[in-house]
Amino acid sequence: MDEFYKYIYDENEIKWFYDYCIPKLKQDEVFFFSLSARNKALNEKERELYQIGRNEMFNKMIIRHDSFEMLLRNLYRSETNKKAFLTNANFPFPDKCLTLYWNINPTNVRRVIFEEQKLIMELQEELINSALKGNSSSIDSAFYKIRKLYDMTLSLYQTNTGTYYWLDFDIDAEKKLIKEQYGNIHTFMAEKVGIENFVFIDTKNGMHILVRKKCLRFNPDEICKNIKTILYGENVDSITIKGEIMRNKNEMIPLPGTLQGMYEVKVLNKNDFTNPASIKTDLK
Repeated sequence: MDEFYKYIYDENEIKWFYDYCIPKLKQDEVFFFSLSARNKALNEKERELYQIGRNEMFNKMIIRHDSFEMLLRNLYRSETNKKAFLTNANFPFPDKCLTLYWNINPTNVRRVIFEEQKLIMELQEELINSALKGNSSSIDSAFYKIRKLYDMTLSLYQTNTGTYYWLDFDIDAEKKLIKEQYGNIHTFMAEKVGIENFVFIDTKNGMHILVRKKCLRFNPDEICKNIKTILYGENVDSITIKGEIMRNKNEMIPLPGTLQGMYEVKVLNKNDFTNPASIKTDLK
């Protein structure tokens, strides 16, 4: 019997995130998400066997319609037959290295079109120059890139942000330490930006903190610096810490309600939020 990739574990968790954190699309915006296989989740023997590379992103998808039903429908489309996506060694990707990443801010389609036009011109110029030089290997390389235009265009959807609603901070630290200091981190964030202006997302390797951009009237590095101090003490700069605490500028997070390497990703501070209607209006 055929096997299928499985990512969604709780539709209600996804619905909560949709209600409180996913903004309304503007006319020139779409949502973007993708699957990713993380090599670091495998041991040395598994890396040699599967040959997936350092970080392979695949099955990039866009969502044009602004509704929870369409969001869920598109997410379920990614739970496809395992034969659809194989590693370089022709094996299905191991579940423990897979993550469904969601762009926290929508994509601006006009910017994507502009960047795609530039890309097409560059590919045409490369092909013409190769032909004029009579270099067959360069011509083959140029045609190879042209055949990958669709994939390259999908990548543009990930990098061309439309409206900035959220900033993301990646807290890569031991789960035990985060749990011990959770109350102090929450108190700091509440005082810094206010309740309902930050979201704690529990992930396999620590925690992501989403912060409303409109509340950041200070250097975002202050958040990283203060959380480091909370976790590791005042002498944090003089010690070696495991993991990183940094602003995640690619703005992609494991989606709450889905599995990250078989770990259930979820929002920790739901009780901070009381009215999804007002939050959604605020994100328009």
